[in-house]
Amino acid sequence: MDYTRRAARWLLGATAHPPAVVGDAHALPLTSAAYDAVLVECAVSTFADAPRALAQAARVLRPGGQLAMTDVVLRRDLAQPTVI
Repeated sequence: MDYTRRAARWLLGATAHPPAVVGDAHALPLTSAAYDAVLVECAVSTFADAPRALAQAARVLRPGGQLAMTDVVLRRDLAQPTVI
């Protein structure tokens, strides 16, 4: 899923990927408990409401599903304590 149509169009051209969906991480247009894994790549710091977006990621995971996420922190002292 991506929030930009350009990125979604690029994904649609790649046959090895599942269908692309355009949406908002704060209100995922996906079925609850339907996915084995969710990947959030360098995006958490861009969310207006990170806890809400991550709750949405958890919502769409099947029981026992895996959440993988990465983000960039340039200075450890600037990172939110809950992230470190």
